[in-house]
Amino acid sequence: MVQLSQEIPVAKPKPKKAKVSAPDLTEEVVQLSQEIPVVKGPSMKCRKQSKIIREDDWSSTDESEETLSQVTPDSPVVKDRSMKRRKQSKIIIEEDDSSSTDESEGSFHSGGSTTDEHREYDEHELKVEADLDDISSFGKSDEEDEENIEDGDQQKWKDYYLSPPKNDRHYFMSQFYKYLLHAEGGAHSEHQTMLYTRQGHIIADALDAEGTDLSSLTDNDGLNIWDNFCVPRLRDKILTGNTLKVYLRSLEYFVKFIKKGLLYDKERLPDRQKEVLLSLRGRLPDYRSTIHRRTAHQETTRKVDECFTRITPADLRKVEASSSAQSAVKFIGYAADDYQLSSKEFVTVRDYLLVTTLYQNGSRPGPLENATIGRFKQAQHIESSGRWTIIVDKHKTTRHHGPAELAVNDCLYGYLKIYVESIRPNFAAKGEDALFVKDDGFQFTAGTIGRRVGEFFSQAGVRTDIRVTATNIRKLFSDKAFEWQRGCIWPCF
Repeated sequence: MVQLSQEIPVAKPKPKKAKVSAPDLTEEVVQLSQEIPVVKGPSMKCRKQSKIIREDDWSSTDESEETLSQVTPDSPVVKDRSMKRRKQSKIIIEEDDSSSTDESEGSFHSGGSTTDEHREYDEHELKVEADLDDISSFGKSDEEDEENIEDGDQQKWKDYYLSPPKNDRHYFMSQFYKYLLHAEGGAHSEHQTMLYTRQGHIIADALDAEGTDLSSLTDNDGLNIWDNFCVPRLRDKILTGNTLKVYLRSLEYFVKFIKKGLLYDKERLPDRQKEVLLSLRGRLPDYRSTIHRRTAHQETTRKVDECFTRITPADLRKVEASSSAQSAVKFIGYAADDYQLSSKEFVTVRDYLLVTTLYQNGSRPGPLENATIGRFKQAQHIESSGRWTIIVDKHKTTRHHGPAELAVNDCLYGYLKIYVESIRPNFAAKGEDALFVKDDGFQFTAGTIGRRVGEFFSQAGVRTDIRVTATNIRKLFSDKAFEWQRGCIWPCF
């Protein structure tokens, strides 16, 4: 036993390997992350699409982990799934390539792309709110904003559409106007209804000014809408791409009106015309998609131009120091001493107050348009900020953000109080509750109060090189916020 135990070798424990600590790469990673540029634009879209595909692939599989562990790489299930992924990845690459094709701007003919990529982000609506400042509701130029309709013209066309029709074209446009006001047509405001009706009517008249029916929209299977209305205006730069898309959108509303077959006499519309009009329902979105793709550079051009022509706090200080602003303050002082202002002096005071309120808040013109005397009298003073807050119930984003707030400092609130108590009562119509009224005593027509901004800047002689809009002033605040984020704050104003 002793001899056997001596012959059996004793197993020696293996020496432990020394642990090697990983080098600290924190500094190198940080340095690399700073050198790598941030990729934006289409690549972000590709990542979102690929993410959706990965989630869809795996979320649609209901195999258990046990079953998946038994599947070999050569299994038909794996092959089928991998083929599916490769096909979907190929689709994404083809879509991205098609969106970057170099097409000739002058031809305005499709380059053969059948992708619907634009539908994901265009949605056939204007993407940028500032583009509304470049749209003409009457199609004559792009130097008027979309909602810039003279009160006289609005009333004239309203009377026209509500008058007995003179021919079939007049009849259908009149019924289209009534349809848009009805719940079936969306119960739009009178102003928006007028825009849609006028734009559809303008297309019909542009194709055949002497026509008395809807044949101008249906001749040549409706191709004249693109060939004779869209192409010349794009080629000659009569209208911008966004403007033209709005016109085609209005025409789509008209086609939808025809399709519903309500509120008009079907016997007055020939079958052939109805057939062509209904076919436009699927073709007009393609027209707008083509315009969007071929004129996308116009949005870039506009943004670059804005960089060189943006409003600055120095411009606002010039407005405050202008003779127009000083005259307004002087008239407010006179009114406090029971002086009766003339109509022209009233307009000067009113424009000064609404423009000053606008740039103290950086808001859209809508809250100024809908501010009321009742809410002004309920204004609350906030001790922490030293400002007065006026609540506005109705504005563009009421459904999503609730009432708007107009905050004014003590000085401006004092001016507004004199305006409400001593100036406005001499000009406002009986029963009118709007804070800012026109010289005829009534509330501003929807979408028109913003014109007073450009008018006051023009009278003050400030930034006469551009047409100043409420959007320009709002972007002043967004630019300042961006500069603040980068640690470069502009001087306060």
